[in-house]
Amino acid sequence: MSWRDILGWATDTQAQNPHYSQNTTKHDVSADCANTALQDRNFTRSLTDACQIVELTPLQLHQALSPEDVDDWIAGRFDDRTLAALAQVVAENRQIDQGIVPEAFTAIAVCEGCGPVWLRVAAHVHGCPWCWNRAAGRPVPRPPGYRKFP
Repeated sequence: MSWRDILGWATDTQAQNPHYSQNTTKHDVSADCANTALQDRNFTRSLTDACQIVELTPLQLHQALSPEDVDDWIAGRFDDRTLAALAQVVAENRQIDQGIVPEAFTAIAVCEGCGPVWLRVAAHVHGCPWCWNRAAGRPVPRPPGYRKFP
């Protein structure tokens, strides 16, 4: 499930060309190349800016984005703040995969699958980001004083 599905962003299928269809729109080659170079430079600058406050390189962020994400940024459907938020989520997910508690996870929560874990809010939850680690045999950090959950 992509972040678009999770957040309920509707995709405009009319505006997108599926990978198996041909784009029959003809462009002037020189103008198209200049426009693409400008978009690439602006996108690279935005990726770099988004990665300034997280432990993530612009290349790692770019690899985490889908082609639709890039197209939406170019079309102006989301801005640099959204790109920075995505960078934050990607960086946190990388930390979670390594068994490192992200800085924003300051509350003790209880997950039905994992038991006591660090999350953003103190709550009882059906599932948590640490569930993926538990299922894959990766580390699940516990709050002090808590033992491994059965």
